[in-house]
Amino acid sequence: MRIFLAAGETAAVYYTAQDWEAATDRNFFCSFWYARKTTKALAAIGVARKRSGYITIDSGAHSFFHEAGFAVTSAAGGTRQELAYNYDKYVEEYIAWLRAHWSYFDFFVEVDIQELVGKEKVEEWRSLYRKHGLWDKCITVFHSGIATNSEGNTWEDYESMIAQSGSRYVGIEGKRNQQFTLPYSKMATYAYQNDCRIHVFAAIDDALILSAPIFSTDSRGWGATISYGAVTQFNPRRGKLDWKLKASEKETVTAGLPIRLAASSKDHRAKLVYAMEQYALLEEYYTKVWKARGVDWNGVVERIEGDT
Repeated sequence: MRIFLAAGETAAVYYTAQDWEAATDRNFFCSFWYARKTTKALAAIGVARKRSGYITIDSGAHSFFHEAGFAVTSAAGGTRQELAYNYDKYVEEYIAWLRAHWSYFDFFVEVDIQELVGKEKVEEWRSLYRKHGLWDKCITVFHSGIATNSEGNTWEDYESMIAQSGSRYVGIEGKRNQQFTLPYSKMATYAYQNDCRIHVFAAIDDALILSAPIFSTDSRGWGATISYGAVTQFNPRRGKLDWKLKASEKETVTAGLPIRLAASSKDHRAKLVYAMEQYALLEEYYTKVWKARGVDWNGVVERIEGDT
Protein backbone atom coordinates (compact mmCIF):
# COMPACT_ATOMS: atom_id res chain seq x y z
CA MET A 1 0.00 0.00 0.00
CA ARG A 2 1.06 3.60 -0.58
CA ILE A 3 0.18 6.72 1.40
CA PHE A 4 0.63 9.92 -0.55
CA LEU A 5 1.76 12.94 1.41
CA ALA A 6 -0.70 15.54 0.15
CA ALA A 7 0.34 19.17 -0.32
CA GLY A 8 3.84 17.95 -1.13
CA GLU A 9 4.59 21.33 -2.67
CA THR A 10 4.80 22.65 0.90
CA ALA A 11 7.86 20.54 1.69
CA ALA A 12 9.94 22.13 -1.06
CA VAL A 13 10.07 25.36 0.93
CA TYR A 14 11.87 23.63 3.82
CA TYR A 15 13.61 20.53 2.42
CA THR A 16 17.25 20.39 1.43
CA ALA A 17 18.68 18.46 -1.52
CA GLN A 18 19.80 15.79 0.96
CA ASP A 19 16.24 15.45 2.25
CA TRP A 20 14.93 14.73 -1.24
CA GLU A 21 17.71 12.21 -1.81
CA ALA A 22 16.59 10.39 1.34
CA ALA A 23 12.94 10.50 0.29
CA THR A 24 13.07 8.88 -3.14
CA ASP A 25 10.74 6.10 -1.95
CA ARG A 26 8.09 8.48 -0.59
CA ASN A 27 4.87 9.26 -2.42
CA PHE A 28 3.75 12.87 -2.82
CA PHE A 29 0.64 14.68 -4.06
CA CYS A 30 1.39 18.14 -5.46
CA SER A 31 -1.54 20.31 -6.52
CA PHE A 32 -1.96 22.22 -9.79
CA TRP A 33 -4.10 24.65 -7.78
CA TYR A 34 -0.79 25.95 -6.42
CA ALA A 35 1.01 25.61 -9.74
CA ARG A 36 3.79 28.07 -8.94
CA LYS A 37 4.74 26.25 -5.72
CA THR A 38 4.34 22.85 -7.35
CA THR A 39 6.61 23.82 -10.25
CA LYS A 40 9.33 24.72 -7.75
CA ALA A 41 8.73 21.52 -5.81
CA LEU A 42 9.10 19.35 -8.92
CA ALA A 43 12.39 21.03 -9.76
CA ALA A 44 13.62 20.22 -6.24
CA ILE A 45 12.35 16.63 -6.28
CA GLY A 46 13.77 15.85 -9.72
CA VAL A 47 12.56 13.73 -12.60
CA ALA A 48 10.20 10.88 -11.79
CA ARG A 49 12.28 8.08 -13.30
CA LYS A 50 14.93 8.51 -10.58
CA ARG A 51 12.41 7.69 -7.84
CA SER A 52 10.68 4.53 -6.62
CA GLY A 53 7.94 6.57 -4.94
CA TYR A 54 5.18 8.16 -7.01
CA ILE A 55 4.72 11.86 -7.66
CA THR A 56 1.08 12.53 -8.53
CA ILE A 57 -0.37 15.87 -9.60
CA ASP A 58 -3.75 16.68 -8.08
CA SER A 59 -6.03 18.74 -10.29
CA GLY A 60 -7.27 21.08 -7.56
CA ALA A 61 -10.82 19.69 -7.64
CA HIS A 62 -10.97 19.69 -3.84
CA SER A 63 -10.77 23.48 -3.88
CA PHE A 64 -13.68 23.72 -6.32
CA PHE A 65 -15.77 21.38 -4.17
CA HIS A 66 -14.91 23.36 -1.05
CA GLU A 67 -15.99 26.64 -2.65
CA ALA A 68 -19.20 25.04 -3.88
CA GLY A 69 -20.05 23.78 -0.40
CA PHE A 70 -19.47 20.04 -0.70
CA ALA A 71 -15.84 19.23 -0.13
CA VAL A 72 -14.30 15.79 -0.53
CA THR A 73 -13.44 15.20 3.12
CA SER A 74 -16.06 14.07 5.60
CA ALA A 75 -15.23 16.88 8.01
CA ALA A 76 -15.94 19.59 5.46
CA GLY A 77 -19.25 20.84 4.18
CA GLY A 78 -21.14 24.05 3.89
CA THR A 79 -23.87 25.88 2.03
CA ARG A 80 -24.37 24.67 -1.52
CA GLN A 81 -23.77 27.38 -4.10
CA GLU A 82 -23.25 27.78 -7.83
CA LEU A 83 -19.77 28.75 -8.97
CA ALA A 84 -19.27 31.13 -11.89
CA TYR A 85 -16.01 29.75 -13.23
CA ASN A 86 -14.49 29.05 -16.64
CA TYR A 87 -13.72 25.37 -16.11
CA ASP A 88 -12.78 24.75 -19.74
CA LYS A 89 -10.04 27.37 -19.52
CA TYR A 90 -8.79 25.77 -16.29
CA VAL A 91 -8.57 22.37 -18.01
CA GLU A 92 -6.71 23.92 -20.96
CA GLU A 93 -4.18 25.49 -18.59
CA TYR A 94 -3.88 22.20 -16.69
CA ILE A 95 -3.15 20.27 -19.88
CA ALA A 96 -0.53 22.80 -21.00
CA TRP A 97 1.17 22.64 -17.60
CA LEU A 98 1.13 18.81 -17.56
CA ARG A 99 2.74 18.65 -20.99
CA ALA A 100 5.44 21.13 -19.95
CA HIS A 101 6.34 19.13 -16.81
CA TRP A 102 5.73 15.61 -18.14
CA SER A 103 9.00 14.05 -16.96
CA TYR A 104 8.60 15.27 -13.37
CA PHE A 105 5.54 13.26 -12.32
CA ASP A 106 4.23 9.71 -12.59
CA PHE A 107 0.48 10.37 -12.64
CA PHE A 108 -2.06 13.17 -12.62
CA VAL A 109 -5.68 13.24 -11.45
CA GLU A 110 -8.24 14.35 -13.99
CA VAL A 111 -10.29 17.48 -13.23
CA ASP A 112 -12.85 15.35 -11.39
CA ILE A 113 -15.66 17.82 -10.73
CA GLN A 114 -18.50 15.78 -12.16
CA GLU A 115 -20.97 17.06 -9.56
CA LEU A 116 -20.32 20.61 -10.75
CA VAL A 117 -20.22 20.14 -14.53
CA GLY A 118 -21.88 16.78 -15.28
CA LYS A 119 -20.69 13.50 -16.77
CA GLU A 120 -20.67 14.67 -20.39
CA LYS A 121 -18.23 17.49 -19.66
CA VAL A 122 -15.89 15.15 -17.77
CA GLU A 123 -15.97 12.74 -20.74
CA GLU A 124 -15.21 15.66 -23.07
CA TRP A 125 -12.14 16.55 -21.00
CA ARG A 126 -11.01 12.92 -21.02
CA SER A 127 -10.98 13.05 -24.80
CA LEU A 128 -8.64 16.06 -24.54
CA TYR A 129 -6.23 14.14 -22.28
CA ARG A 130 -6.13 11.43 -24.95
CA LYS A 131 -5.73 13.94 -27.77
CA HIS A 132 -2.74 15.57 -26.09
CA GLY A 133 -1.00 12.26 -25.30
CA LEU A 134 -1.62 12.37 -21.54
CA TRP A 135 -3.85 9.33 -21.14
CA ASP A 136 -1.12 6.92 -19.98
CA LYS A 137 -0.66 8.91 -16.75
CA CYS A 138 -4.28 9.93 -16.15
CA ILE A 139 -6.11 8.80 -12.98
CA THR A 140 -9.82 8.89 -13.74
CA VAL A 141 -12.23 9.25 -10.83
CA PHE A 142 -15.55 7.60 -9.96
CA HIS A 143 -18.26 9.77 -8.36
CA SER A 144 -21.46 8.52 -6.76
CA GLY A 145 -23.35 11.78 -7.40
CA ILE A 146 -25.67 11.07 -4.46
CA ALA A 147 -26.80 14.16 -2.50
CA THR A 148 -26.01 16.42 -5.47
CA ASN A 149 -27.90 17.51 -8.57
CA SER A 150 -25.59 15.52 -10.78
CA GLU A 151 -26.18 12.08 -12.22
CA GLY A 152 -23.88 9.63 -10.47
CA ASN A 153 -21.73 6.91 -11.94
CA THR A 154 -23.03 3.34 -12.04
CA TRP A 155 -21.24 0.06 -11.43
CA GLU A 156 -21.17 -0.42 -15.20
CA ASP A 157 -19.43 2.97 -15.47
CA TYR A 158 -16.85 1.77 -12.96
CA GLU A 159 -16.17 -1.43 -14.92
CA SER A 160 -15.83 0.61 -18.09
CA MET A 161 -13.52 3.12 -16.43
CA ILE A 162 -11.16 0.35 -15.34
CA ALA A 163 -11.27 -1.33 -18.76
CA GLN A 164 -10.44 1.96 -20.50
CA SER A 165 -7.82 3.22 -18.04
CA GLY A 166 -4.61 4.11 -19.83
CA SER A 167 -2.63 4.33 -16.59
CA ARG A 168 -4.17 1.25 -14.94
CA TYR A 169 -4.92 3.57 -12.02
CA VAL A 170 -8.34 4.87 -10.96
CA GLY A 171 -9.60 6.92 -8.04
CA ILE A 172 -12.80 6.90 -6.00
CA GLU A 173 -14.24 9.30 -3.45
CA GLY A 174 -13.41 9.07 0.20
CA LYS A 175 -16.11 9.51 2.82
CA ARG A 176 -17.88 12.81 2.28
CA ASN A 177 -20.27 14.78 4.47
CA GLN A 178 -23.91 14.02 3.52
CA GLN A 179 -22.70 11.67 0.80
CA PHE A 180 -23.46 8.04 0.06
CA THR A 181 -20.68 5.72 1.25
CA LEU A 182 -19.30 3.71 -1.64
CA PRO A 183 -18.77 -0.09 -1.45
CA TYR A 184 -15.02 0.31 -0.99
CA SER A 185 -14.19 -3.36 -0.49
CA LYS A 186 -16.10 -4.47 -3.59
CA MET A 187 -14.59 -1.73 -5.73
CA ALA A 188 -11.04 -2.29 -4.50
CA THR A 189 -11.30 -6.05 -4.97
CA TYR A 190 -12.59 -5.63 -8.52
CA ALA A 191 -9.71 -3.26 -9.37
CA TYR A 192 -7.17 -5.65 -7.86
CA GLN A 193 -8.56 -8.62 -9.76
CA ASN A 194 -8.34 -6.64 -13.00
CA ASP A 195 -4.75 -5.44 -12.50
CA CYS A 196 -5.71 -1.83 -11.92
CA ARG A 197 -4.45 0.32 -9.05
CA ILE A 198 -7.12 2.08 -6.98
CA HIS A 199 -6.75 5.28 -4.94
CA VAL A 200 -9.29 6.37 -2.32
CA PHE A 201 -9.02 10.09 -1.66
CA ALA A 202 -8.37 11.36 1.86
CA ALA A 203 -9.00 7.95 3.44
CA ILE A 204 -6.65 7.74 6.43
CA ASP A 205 -9.32 5.79 8.27
CA ASP A 206 -8.15 2.50 9.73
CA ALA A 207 -11.63 0.94 9.53
CA LEU A 208 -11.79 1.64 5.81
CA ILE A 209 -8.17 0.71 5.02
CA LEU A 210 -8.37 -2.54 6.97
CA SER A 211 -11.64 -3.54 5.27
CA ALA A 212 -10.76 -2.78 1.64
CA PRO A 213 -7.61 -3.81 -0.26
CA ILE A 214 -6.89 -0.36 -1.68
CA PHE A 215 -3.61 0.41 -3.41
CA SER A 216 -3.23 3.97 -2.14
CA THR A 217 -4.69 6.91 -0.28
CA ASP A 218 -3.50 10.40 0.65
CA SER A 219 -3.33 12.59 3.72
CA ARG A 220 -2.52 16.19 4.60
CA GLY A 221 -2.05 15.19 8.24
CA TRP A 222 1.72 15.06 8.01
CA GLY A 223 1.70 18.87 7.71
CA ALA A 224 -0.10 19.22 11.04
CA THR A 225 3.30 19.43 12.73
CA ILE A 226 3.67 22.81 11.06
CA SER A 227 0.04 23.96 11.06
CA TYR A 228 -0.72 23.06 14.68
CA GLY A 229 2.60 22.15 16.28
CA ALA A 230 1.41 18.57 16.75
CA VAL A 231 3.44 15.44 17.42
CA THR A 232 2.38 12.66 15.04
CA GLN A 233 3.75 9.29 16.10
CA PHE A 234 3.16 5.79 14.75
CA ASN A 235 2.00 3.35 17.41
CA PRO A 236 3.01 -0.20 16.36
CA ARG A 237 0.76 -1.84 18.97
CA ARG A 238 -2.37 -0.12 17.68
CA GLY A 239 -1.32 0.21 14.04
CA LYS A 240 -2.32 3.87 14.11
CA LEU A 241 -0.90 7.34 14.31
CA ASP A 242 -1.11 8.97 17.74
CA TRP A 243 -1.73 12.70 17.66
CA LYS A 244 -0.69 15.03 20.44
CA LEU A 245 -1.49 18.66 19.91
CA LYS A 246 -0.02 19.62 23.26
CA ALA A 247 2.99 17.37 23.59
CA SER A 248 5.17 17.74 26.65
CA GLU A 249 8.82 18.74 26.43
CA LYS A 250 9.81 15.17 27.31
CA GLU A 251 7.66 13.72 24.53
CA THR A 252 9.15 16.00 21.90
CA VAL A 253 12.69 15.24 23.02
CA THR A 254 11.96 11.48 23.04
CA ALA A 255 10.63 11.77 19.49
CA GLY A 256 13.81 13.53 18.46
CA LEU A 257 11.99 16.74 17.65
CA PRO A 258 12.74 20.36 18.51
CA ILE A 259 11.43 21.20 21.97
CA ARG A 260 9.42 24.14 20.67
CA LEU A 261 6.61 22.68 18.57
CA ALA A 262 4.27 25.65 18.38
CA ALA A 263 2.91 26.36 14.93
CA SER A 264 5.10 29.46 14.84
CA SER A 265 8.24 27.41 15.48
CA LYS A 266 10.92 27.81 12.83
CA ASP A 267 12.03 24.18 13.01
CA HIS A 268 9.74 23.23 10.12
CA ARG A 269 12.18 20.96 8.31
CA ALA A 270 12.79 18.69 11.32
CA LYS A 271 9.08 18.41 11.98
CA LEU A 272 8.22 17.55 8.38
CA VAL A 273 10.98 14.96 8.06
CA TYR A 274 9.83 13.32 11.29
CA ALA A 275 6.17 13.26 10.23
CA MET A 276 7.13 11.80 6.85
CA GLU A 277 8.96 8.97 8.61
CA GLN A 278 5.93 8.20 10.80
CA TYR A 279 3.65 7.98 7.77
CA ALA A 280 6.15 5.63 6.14
CA LEU A 281 5.84 3.33 9.17
CA LEU A 282 2.05 3.43 8.89
CA GLU A 283 2.29 2.61 5.19
CA GLU A 284 4.56 -0.34 5.93
CA TYR A 285 2.14 -1.61 8.59
CA TYR A 286 -0.87 -1.63 6.25
CA THR A 287 1.21 -3.25 3.49
CA LYS A 288 2.18 -6.12 5.80
CA VAL A 289 -1.42 -6.60 6.98
CA TRP A 290 -2.74 -6.98 3.44
CA LYS A 291 0.19 -9.09 2.30
CA ALA A 292 -0.64 -11.51 5.12
CA ARG A 293 -4.18 -11.63 3.72
CA GLY A 294 -2.87 -12.58 0.29
CA VAL A 295 -3.06 -9.16 -1.39
CA ASP A 296 0.09 -8.47 -3.42
CA TRP A 297 -0.09 -5.06 -5.08
CA ASN A 298 3.58 -5.26 -6.01
CA GLY A 299 2.72 -8.16 -8.26
CA VAL A 300 -0.05 -6.12 -9.88
CA VAL A 301 2.37 -3.24 -10.51
CA GLU A 302 4.93 -5.61 -12.03
CA ARG A 303 2.31 -6.99 -14.42
CA ILE A 304 1.16 -3.47 -15.36
CA GLU A 305 4.68 -2.25 -16.00
CA GLY A 306 5.49 -5.43 -17.89
CA ASP A 307 2.65 -4.68 -20.31
CA THR A 308 3.80 -1.11 -21.01
